[in-house]
Amino acid sequence: MTTGGCRAALAAALMLLLAACGPAAERRFPEVSLRWAPTAQLGALSWIDLTGLGDRSIELRPFEDERPRRDRIGENRSDEPDVWPVRTGDDVAQFVNTGLAATLERVGLRLVDRDGDVVVRGAVRHLLLTERGGFSGEVALRVVAETPGGEALWEGLVLGAHVGTGRFDRSRGYSETLSDAVFDAVVRLLQNSELTEVLGDPRPRDDE
Repeated sequence: MTTGGCRAALAAALMLLLAACGPAAERRFPEVSLRWAPTAQLGALSWIDLTGLGDRSIELRPFEDERPRRDRIGENRSDEPDVWPVRTGDDVAQFVNTGLAATLERVGLRLVDRDGDVVVRGAVRHLLLTERGGFSGEVALRVVAETPGGEALWEGLVLGAHVGTGRFDRSRGYSETLSDAVFDAVVRLLQNSELTEVLGDPRPRDDE
């Protein structure tokens, strides 16, 4: 083999070696589809006083996705210290909106598309599922309640979490665990007496 041929062979071998080592550090899992599939029961809300809230209409506006990496919804840490990202092609903010609307309606709140007594909007600040044997999901939502004219009535950050067994396939496990994390966030949201007071009587409060 000529000197040029040897160099070409060495270069090809080096490229194969780099291809074997480099991308391995960025192992990719198939994208996961998200669907609203909570396993939590409404009994978690049974002791929360929602008296009077059904008399008011709530205009739930689409949430925004404020996460820095919108396609990433999980991390596989089964081979720590290596961490493999898990992504989705679905709209995470829409997933949260679907779950929030479904849960609020199931507890008897009246949602409308427009001209509501109070407007609820917000953003997804954090949503992530960690795989480490089981599934551990967590979510952080910024929620704003305001008058139809845009005057702020209440604003806060609500957290939710859920731990799943991980005995299902990845897609089902992600959907159920993250759905239950969002459900947990809604439970905590409705536990806030200041917010439920605003939803029950959405007139602006005068500062005293």
